[in-house]
Parts: sequence; structure tokens; C-alpha cells
Amino acid sequence: MSLIDVSITQFIEEVDSSSPAPGGGSVSAFAGVIGIALARMVGHLTIPKKSFLKLDEVDQEQFQKVHNRLFELKELLLPLIEKDTIAFNQIMAAYKLPKETAIEQQNRSKQIELATFHAIEIPMQVATF
Repeated sequence: MSLIDVSITQFIEEVDSSSPAPGGGSVSAFAGVIGIALARMVGHLTIPKKSFLKLDEVDQEQFQKVHNRLFELKELLLPLIEKDTIAFNQIMAAYKLPKETAIEQQNRSKQIELATFHAIEIPMQVATF
């Protein structure tokens, strides 16, 4: 089951366990999504207000534009909750590769390196929001 499909309580319990994932990238993405949702809630509450409707058209359009952009960002961040955990688990799998022969050692090192670079990309994406 995907991390974005579990309850908040289940997610928190998984973070508060001996499992190394989900970790910082997943939690950061989750925090970002929650922050965006909160900002959008303010928008949902503001847009139908009489005082908002009294604003000039340019200001209303700008507000709507930001509100819509926040939705886009939320949709981009949401899958990163799961992707970060998957990426970290790929690192762990690479560390479990055989290392008896020189070829196996070389392959294992290369897979660890590739998985690590991939895993770094996810929190970097989160940080750019």
C-alpha cells in the first residue's frame, strides 16, 4: 500500500518506528503538502467572501492564479512522499547485493552510487518548492 493511501496515524507510526523509511524526504514532502493544503483552505474561505468580490478584477485573478498554482504544487509534492521511500529502499537493496567477486563488488558499488544519487534527487525536488 502506498504511503499516501494510509491514515495519518499509520504514517506517523511508520515514521516513529525502527524502519529507516519513510524518512526525511517523505516527511518533508508530507509537511509541504499539508502547508499547501492549509494555504488553499484560506483561499477557499476567501474567494466567496463579499470583500474578495469587491476587489478589482486584476487582484481577483492574481489571487485565483496563486490558488491554482498551489494546487499544481500540491499535486507535484504528493507523489514525492512515496517516491522518497522507494528511492531509499533502493539504496538498501543495493547494499544487499552480493560482493564476493570483484565483478560483484564493482556492480554493487555502482548500484549503491546510482541509487544514492537517485535518492538525493527526491529531497532536492521537495526543497525547490
